[in-house]
Amino acid sequence: MGWKKIFSKKIFNNNFISVFDEKVIAPTGFHTQYGRIHFHKKAASVLVFNIDKEEILLVGQERYPLNSYSWETIQGGGDLKTGSKDIARRELREEGKLDTRDLKFICKTNTSNSVTDEEAFLYWCYYEETFNS
Repeated sequence: MGWKKIFSKKIFNNNFISVFDEKVIAPTGFHTQYGRIHFHKKAASVLVFNIDKEEILLVGQERYPLNSYSWETIQGGGDLKTGSKDIARRELREEGKLDTRDLKFICKTNTSNSVTDEEAFLYWCYYEETFNS
C-alpha cells in the first residue's frame, strides 16, 4: 500500500529547506503526524583517495547545527537541475583545490531518510601528488 498523505502544510521556508507538517497513514494503516524536510538542493560528495600516502582526503568544517568542527569528505549542494557529477566536480575544486574528469559514481542515497527527501550522490576518485599540478 505505501504511505498515504492526508494533509500537508508548509510551516517554514528559507533558501535551503522547506518544513512540512503532515498527517499520513503508514503502510500498516496507522494514522500519524509527520514532519518532513524538503531540501531545495541536491547533495554530492567525493571520497578522494591519495594513492601515494594511502590516505583519504578529508576537509575540516565548522558546522552550525552541531556547534562543532568536523572532518568530512568533500561535499556540497547544487541546484536540483544540475547534474550531480557537476556538483561533485565544483566541490572538489572549491574545497579540495583539486580538479579531475575521472570521478567514479558509487551510489545515490537519501540522507536522514526518516525526515527528509534529500538526495545525495557519492563519487570517488584518486589523488596523486602530481594530480593537482
